Amino acid sequence: MYVEWNPERYIFETAIYKLSWYEVCFAAMFVIGFFLNRREFKKYGVPEDQIFELWIVTIITEVFAIHITHGLFYDWERYSAEPFRFLDVTRGGFASHGTVAGLMIPLWIWAKIRGYNTADIWDRFVPAAVIGTIFIRLGNLSVGEIYGRVTYVPWAFRFVGREGPHAMPRHPSQIYEIIIGVLMLALTYFLYWKFKRRHPRYLILGAFLASYFVLRFIVEFFKEYQTLDSYSSALTMGQYLSIPCFGVGAILLVLAFRNWKKGNLSPESIAKS
Repeated sequence: MYVEWNPERYIFETAIYKLSWYEVCFAAMFVIGFFLNRREFKKYGVPEDQIFELWIVTIITEVFAIHITHGLFYDWERYSAEPFRFLDVTRGGFASHGTVAGLMIPLWIWAKIRGYNTADIWDRFVPAAVIGTIFIRLGNLSVGEIYGRVTYVPWAFRFVGREGPHAMPRHPSQIYEIIIGVLMLALTYFLYWKFKRRHPRYLILGAFLASYFVLRFIVEFFKEYQTLDSYSSALTMGQYLSIPCFGVGAILLVLAFRNWKKGNLSPESIAKS
């Protein structure tokens, strides 16, 4: 009746190395994201060497940002007892909410250093960020982690690889979030098409953040608690973290509306500030 979820964790294993599906998804997130970014930024006149430079910077900052966010909000006791864990990304532990600051801040700094308009850079980076939301959840699904609450809906999964042969049927919340990512990718390219890439500045990033984190907030009602519990908190940690992320998106949408009124639109090629 339910989906028995127990895929092979590793693609291949040797005596010295095991390649997991999670690692493949993590790498695919960066590779596909790079080519999407390269396509967008080349259209707007950013030189090839600067595109590569930006991508290296964002890989480093994003990995550390999502790792540090995990330590701060999901595993504080262990990380506070061993502070060097915050810098040791090889041990895993990633929280996707950290992507917001982990991308927006370095993109802002890079844009200022290179002389580009920050809003243009933020808006062009969104497709890569959306790809990240899809592939990180594909990775979670591949190892049966960050699953949903117990349910008896027909499409429930039994994560036997994680919980054993007596696993309860649960919401496949990873799939819910993958669907959200696909919808966000469609929204992003619809807005590009609708405005012929002459959209009000901040619109693309604002629409993504506001829409994604509203839907993420809703999905969290179907996800299992990871650090808090239902007795001490009505909301999950993911919902608490989604609120300020949505707030950032809402502010950007207000700025985009003002830009639309003023005719402050993204140019055909990225304008130097």
